[in-house]
Amino acid sequence: RVRPRGLVAPRAAEGSVARCEAKIAAALAPESLTVDNSEDDPNGTHVAIACVSDRFEGLSRVKRQQLVMRSIRDELDSGAIHAIDSLRTQTPAEAAAG
Repeated sequence: RVRPRGLVAPRAAEGSVARCEAKIAAALAPESLTVDNSEDDPNGTHVAIACVSDRFEGLSRVKRQQLVMRSIRDELDSGAIHAIDSLRTQTPAEAAAG
């Protein structure tokens, strides 16, 4: 079956998620990390990320997001990940507080 240009096979999308998880984990040593394909994305290039790390202590929301984005820059640059639909960054204390 031929896929329209730009669409990623589901297996490739799973690989992108796994690579993102590994890269974020290596960069931020998170207590908790979730990277999922966005359910409404037909080609698997959109992800939702939730990360809890003590590396976020004292940083603004923008600085936290920059740390995450920097860790997966090559996935974004290659087109394997086209967009991050949701990016939630918390310190352990913030996560514990709910």
